[in-house]
Amino acid sequence: MAKYKNLLFKDAFTGSGDYPPDRGKWFMFYTRENPSVQFSTAVITPTEEGCLFAAAVNSNGWGGVNLMSRAEFKVPFKTRAAVKPTDYGFYLYLMSPDVRDGHFLGTSIYGMWVAIVSGTADDYKFKLALSQDYAPKTHTSDATWSLGTEYLIEMEVTPYTADTRKLNIALTIRQASNGMTVWQVSNWCDQSLSGTLRCCLSAMAQASGSIEFYVRGFYVFGNQSRKAKAVVTAVTGTVKRVITDDVIDFKVTLRDGSHPQASLTLRNEGNKYAELGVKTEIEIRAGTEAVLYLLFRGYIEAPERTYPPSRLKVESSSGYAKRLDFREAYNKIYINKKCGSIVKDLIETYFEDVFTAVNVADGVTTSAEYHAVSIAKIIKELADANAYVWGVDINKDVYFIPLSQARSVSSLPFKGKSDQLSISNREIDEVINYVRQVGKTVSGTPYEYTAHDASSESLYWRRDKTFRDISLSSQAATQAKAEGLLQKYKELKKEIALTTTHIVPIDLYCIASITNTEVGLNNYNGEVKSVEWSFSAKSVRTTVLFQDRGFKLADALVSYHEAAYSIPAVGPGETEEPEEEPYGFVLTDITNGFLPAAEQMLVADAVSFDPVELSRCEDQVYSNSWPMAWLISERRQLEFSMVESVYLNHGGGKQIGETCLYLETHAYSMNENIAGEDAPSLQEDLAIMNT
Repeated sequence: MAKYKNLLFKDAFTGSGDYPPDRGKWFMFYTRENPSVQFSTAVITPTEEGCLFAAAVNSNGWGGVNLMSRAEFKVPFKTRAAVKPTDYGFYLYLMSPDVRDGHFLGTSIYGMWVAIVSGTADDYKFKLALSQDYAPKTHTSDATWSLGTEYLIEMEVTPYTADTRKLNIALTIRQASNGMTVWQVSNWCDQSLSGTLRCCLSAMAQASGSIEFYVRGFYVFGNQSRKAKAVVTAVTGTVKRVITDDVIDFKVTLRDGSHPQASLTLRNEGNKYAELGVKTEIEIRAGTEAVLYLLFRGYIEAPERTYPPSRLKVESSSGYAKRLDFREAYNKIYINKKCGSIVKDLIETYFEDVFTAVNVADGVTTSAEYHAVSIAKIIKELADANAYVWGVDINKDVYFIPLSQARSVSSLPFKGKSDQLSISNREIDEVINYVRQVGKTVSGTPYEYTAHDASSESLYWRRDKTFRDISLSSQAATQAKAEGLLQKYKELKKEIALTTTHIVPIDLYCIASITNTEVGLNNYNGEVKSVEWSFSAKSVRTTVLFQDRGFKLADALVSYHEAAYSIPAVGPGETEEPEEEPYGFVLTDITNGFLPAAEQMLVADAVSFDPVELSRCEDQVYSNSWPMAWLISERRQLEFSMVESVYLNHGGGKQIGETCLYLETHAYSMNENIAGEDAPSLQEDLAIMNT
């Protein structure tokens, strides 16, 4: 038995059931015997008893809901988990993450199993299945197990003494209540070509069956190394490459409102990576020699080869979602369909053998007609209408879910000052404590509601703001949005930027605890809005931007979602009569808090942007005379030279806030005959006021 100095990985797996397991450490995916298998239950959620795994399927075959670690561990190591089966049984896997070893159970995830510990109600016996020369070898216990009893399951993985290319698995199972040994067995299994293994917990239900078990705590012990390591896998057709020594640098970025992005540089002497092209899939794993984390998977853009020196530069701007841009929907008509049903139909029609669409929520009911529209654009519009997040995960499954289902709680507290290369704690003053919400006008009278917070007023003075949203077609929806906006804006917001000196496994929308008394933070809970991992010969860093977990408007509108955010049920060929716009103002179409990628507006006597928040370098304002406007260094300050038409580009549809910019200037039509001396000067300063 080897000696282990470090705890490489841990997750207590306890919680309130509000969030899935830590997405920075784990990823969830589905497996099915065939596409006709449907789940009536598919649950993986932390509870006070531990993480609940449950699945139930129809009669068309087996189906499983699985949780795989993003971490892979270098042999030797030992795992420990407390498992309590409550219905039918449980499954625990050790798998190779190497692309050359194949995929896991017909999925798109690299993970050939080498060992499976299981117990089912077929015979109530523990089983250890091992892959020996790529054929299963199964050991069965003499002792039986019982439903409702918790067992400690330990697996130690070491090199096999008779053939060090293979691995030895030593399994010990004890009762958690008294530590009594129930079963011990040891045998060899096939190697992992990468020399590392991942862990996976699976609730796999048989046809017409169900399964349920709890896991309380999952730990991996080993010998940590501080030496950084990165592995890039490239798959082009049947050519599979595992690249280690030629990785010069990489950067992976996850950002709220965008798909995963990656860039990397490889040594390419003799053009050894000639096969890499636009159809190549890459996978990036990084960490230390003891623990690597899966950070990115997706298609690449056109690679760039340079000389001298011989280098290959690769970028991916949207991961697997890139492929959705290249197919268009033709003659697709949907009448009174759930948005989720539309997404599933589009994926089944145009990407049947490429992507799945299992993790898709229903959304609201709508009617729509699409002809020559890209699949990516359609899904984005539907997601915006539902206030959902969407994308393609690492298992090539298209997800379309509420933000609440995308959140998780990070089990990594950011407390060690020695690991915090830099940290900033910035307060943002956007306080509003009197919110007046105006909704749709019916019979000449608009729906109105005013929400007020006295405590906020005493702290920050009285601050008023009126919001207008004609999609609010009931008093209840108007009130809900007013109260939601008040909760969102009644307090100062925090924005925390933190950089560490190693790879930290954390994901978008994770809620993490941050402590650094030097900047006034003590167990402060922030929600991840962006994360960037970078690797080079000089440094390894993780940079995370946190903001207040705050208040999500979509959460407040659950009861009124249909009224507040539904797409008008307009049949093909029908149109809604537009409401009359106020004279002298140009209104942009901001659908459910999102600004389209490019929106044209004709300038009248005044232009009102409400709501608009321009705060990133890609947020620009265009016109038919370039440049027309640009961001100055200070946030939300613009410099304008007004002409006839204005275009807004808000960074690909990032959700925007409710900051109002009022701009006023002279404008005239270029088609009118105006004497030069009568034309106003377009060089005069513009009055820009935040209201």
